[in-house]
Amino acid sequence: RVVARDASSPSSSAAIRARAEAAFADAAGSRDFDVRGGRLVSCAASDEGAVAYDGVEEDEDEDDDDEDEDEDEAATVTSAPATSFVRVELSDSPVSGTARAWSKMFVHAAAVGLSMESVIEHLVKNATSREASTRKIVAAPAPAPASTSSASMRVYVLFGGAASGGDRLSSCYAGRNLYLTLRNIPTIDVTPVLLMPPAANSNGLVDAPAWRLPYAFAVNPAQWSSADVPPRMPDLGRFATARRVRAELEKYLWISPPRDDAALAFDATPRVSRLGALLSLAASEGAIVFNAGVVGEPDGSLQQLCVSSGAAYTGCGPLASRVCADKAATSKALANMRDVGVGCLNKRFVPTATLVSKATEESGWGGRARAESAKRLWLDVVGSLGGANATARGVVVKPVTKSSFGGVRRLMNDNDMLAYAESVAAAMASGQFPEGTNLAARGYVFEPFFDAAEVSIRGDGEIVLDPDDGSKRWIEIEIVVFGDKPGKLHAFTPSVRARDGRSAIDKSKLVLSERVVGLVRERARRVGDALQVEGYAKVNAFANLDNGEMIVIDVDTVPNMSSPSAPLFEQALAEDSPVDAETFCARALSLALVRRFR
Repeated sequence: RVVARDASSPSSSAAIRARAEAAFADAAGSRDFDVRGGRLVSCAASDEGAVAYDGVEEDEDEDDDDEDEDEDEAATVTSAPATSFVRVELSDSPVSGTARAWSKMFVHAAAVGLSMESVIEHLVKNATSREASTRKIVAAPAPAPASTSSASMRVYVLFGGAASGGDRLSSCYAGRNLYLTLRNIPTIDVTPVLLMPPAANSNGLVDAPAWRLPYAFAVNPAQWSSADVPPRMPDLGRFATARRVRAELEKYLWISPPRDDAALAFDATPRVSRLGALLSLAASEGAIVFNAGVVGEPDGSLQQLCVSSGAAYTGCGPLASRVCADKAATSKALANMRDVGVGCLNKRFVPTATLVSKATEESGWGGRARAESAKRLWLDVVGSLGGANATARGVVVKPVTKSSFGGVRRLMNDNDMLAYAESVAAAMASGQFPEGTNLAARGYVFEPFFDAAEVSIRGDGEIVLDPDDGSKRWIEIEIVVFGDKPGKLHAFTPSVRARDGRSAIDKSKLVLSERVVGLVRERARRVGDALQVEGYAKVNAFANLDNGEMIVIDVDTVPNMSSPSAPLFEQALAEDSPVDAETFCARALSLALVRRFR
């Protein structure tokens, strides 16, 4: 994929594209589509396939969330002087991973105004035309026309936020998935909104740039994968490659790009405004803000902005969001639920400034002061958690909120404590903390290591306990609660979390019996009531395999929705009356409207 720098002289890029299409046709054979990496290599003017070019710039490849990303062959461009000659070389094998190939094809199709539905419809027509002599083609019934008695429900899907590596990407993929899901509902007019980090001298979240994206930008990870680079404006010039490809599609009637969808229009471009202005617009339109998990604002500030602006929003309110985002506050809120079989591990909160100070003391020979300071903190933490017997298998440290740097780590002694403190200090020195982070309030929690049984998920989805952990009666679970307000919540069937991070529902009931599942669901519902959950939330906990008791790890008020296989959607589908992703999202929007007018 190449773009000529000099748009007024399109002959080079057109010739290169023609040669690439010819090379692709030779390599792909009779398949409907194929995705391959390629590059331009310098050559002599007399070589076969040589074309003159004025210089090219590489199109950034998107960051897919597949595990085999490193296997993909990135498009490369060999440096060459102006007006030199190049030829196209394709890789010998297609892009690895069927999902990655489909994703790339959809991104390229969106650039010329084709939705995923249009591409799939075209491929199906190709398949049926090849088999027309032997297969009977039954036309699908025409969809019922959308109701005209009332205007469509307007929805803004908000995703992105501050730079936070994988968390930001997860939020963006969730935003894309929700946008594509809501597009399938004819009564909903949905717009994806990419939130960028606010400027250092701004008023915080209210002044954060909010980009309303057209379809081609929403499905292309290259447009939103970086928190430092805003969406790039497309080339709309007369000789733009996308314009020529679209014209060819229409001319030869291969696929006709839709003309009644503004998001797919060729000249659709992103529009930016302040988040505060967007929320005011949403309130005036009667629109709903669907929060896909804005990164860097875990304290309920986004929900509070929606309340102040009068805009309806999905999920929990400001107070519940603030409490659930703080692991120490969550533990305190559930402290009185031991009598109903719900508890939390003992916790010790340490502010960031206190932890970092243990790694920055310079007095003493050879760093002895730092080591002694870290040892004192270690002994203090161990004592507050119940002493050496309670922490015999180590101590787990984790950020109290997602705004703090550092992941979950198991510490065994004061040397581990010092190493963790030094990593946090280094993060502060390199500016990895989000702007405006209150370091005194947002710190770290320490708790005893909980030794739960290891679980594996087989290829057929069956859940198996590790034979070496047969005597352990606790496993890690995830369970979603859903409903209008506290007292009217419903808990889905829990998913069991495996050692590799995956989760699955125990459909065979070989690990979680029917009786234990019922007890866990009731206790998860009580947890949601105690934390004032509205809309939906996901409870992460350890569950006892004998009596269904729960030890709550944390509660996520914006669960992962980055793919149709996310635990939230899988649990909804496992209900006695299955709830698909579209129905779940529609119900979440309905609950947001109910709360607004309550």
